[in-house]
Amino acid sequence: MDKREINKKAEILVLKYNPTWTNAHLDINLGEVFHLWKGKMMVNETPYQDESLVPIENIEIKDNRYFIFNSFYKKKDTHFKIDFLKYPGGIYVAELIREINQNNLQIDKAQDFIEIEFEENKFRLSIHNELEGKLIVIGYNQYRNYFTLRFPEPAKEYQLGECYIDNNTIYIRCVGTNLWDETDSTEGLDYQWTLNLSPNILVVASKLIEIGLRDR
Repeated sequence: MDKREINKKAEILVLKYNPTWTNAHLDINLGEVFHLWKGKMMVNETPYQDESLVPIENIEIKDNRYFIFNSFYKKKDTHFKIDFLKYPGGIYVAELIREINQNNLQIDKAQDFIEIEFEENKFRLSIHNELEGKLIVIGYNQYRNYFTLRFPEPAKEYQLGECYIDNNTIYIRCVGTNLWDETDSTEGLDYQWTLNLSPNILVVASKLIEIGLRDR
């Protein structure tokens, strides 16, 4: 039986880590949607419906732009070749998938929920620590740069000024007044967040955040 070939480009890049489940929950969108299940990254055949996960094998990263693997996808042997050149952080995400599957890498639980999203001319970073009751969002698009302090309440949003990550701590400086409260005349806000993530996720997340904040 001939092997099906799927060649595609990664139009978005998403890494989502949720430690609140019984086991650490990791989802990645890199041309296809991948999900951590029983210690391995699987490809999801039905990303917009109930999950249907199938194993991936023979993982290869070629020319620092292609993520290549095989899978028995939708009941047919399939060879995938995904071009992630559009996103500089794609190489780190591809390497994480390969490392998890080839080296039986364990993803430990930690405190921070994190979601990092890249789309053309857009970046969004959401971090939530349920135990401490904190949730922030940093993002930009063609219209604005923003920082949202969603929790603790009252929620606030500001125009994002200088923002960078150093030694796993994100430093945020906002300008102007609170966009969600016209009665709040306080100028600016300084904030910082030290990431509390599984070591394997921390390395990749820090690199992605650095790229996202650098390229805005």
